[in-house]
Amino acid sequence: MREALGLDLLNPNHYLQILNSLTDRMAFVFLLCEEKATAMKVDADQFEERLYDSPQRDGVSTEASLAFIQETEDFFLKLGQKALAAIARKSIESMKSGKAKVDEMIASGQFDSLLQKAQDEMDALLPPSVGSGSSNSQPSQESTGSH
Repeated sequence: MREALGLDLLNPNHYLQILNSLTDRMAFVFLLCEEKATAMKVDADQFEERLYDSPQRDGVSTEASLAFIQETEDFFLKLGQKALAAIARKSIESMKSGKAKVDEMIASGQFDSLLQKAQDEMDALLPPSVGSGSSNSQPSQESTGSH
């Protein structure tokens, strides 16, 4: 898998990248299932589509991602890599806690309120005509040829 993705699970920097990227985790999940997927004539894109959340498959990608991280924890423990195993365990706990909190905030409407507040703050920071040059600017001495 290291050759296929260019990411080494035993390299702490690579592992942190994987933990921070759902895309990277799903790529590893596919590689772990690739033989069975190929036998079922399912390519990487079709596999990915099957992981998308929908009303019928709510949370499938999250569960697959968490299962992968759990497997990495077990893998690290077998190799005596206690620090990486601890990072995996903490990541699982954090992801579950974060998902529960976000789900709660979405259900209560708090999430939408926070997004609107952030948008309002960004709008207040940016002038209304961002990107349009000022027509009142004077040419610089360099552009007029004066020295």
